[in-house]
Amino acid sequence: KFSRNEFNFIEMAVRNEGSVDLVDSKTVDFGEKLAEKMEDSEPRFILLNHPSENVFFIYSCPESASIRQKMTYSTARASVLEMLQNFNIQLTKSFECGGPGELDEAFERELKINAGGNEG
Repeated sequence: KFSRNEFNFIEMAVRNEGSVDLVDSKTVDFGEKLAEKMEDSEPRFILLNHPSENVFFIYSCPESASIRQKMTYSTARASVLEMLQNFNIQLTKSFECGGPGELDEAFERELKINAGGNEG
């Protein structure tokens, strides 16, 4: 459904037993703040399918996350990226941000870079 554009936002979380679970899947308006669409107190993996045909994988990790959470997500990241590859989801870019408060700025910067613009 993600590849067919039935929704464009997937939020995933790592559970205590190490499994990666789907938290939410929905269609978002890219004119709105993405940070308001996601959990703000725990790390998350986000997959965004932008109308420009760019697919972004984002590791969002707020400063308030515990050391254990940070280590768990850091370890799980490679497995999630491999899983996406197995589902034939071609990523344009993978990047990290320090939680939802930084997500919109980081996402806009990455969009400009992928569109061939500059950062400044």
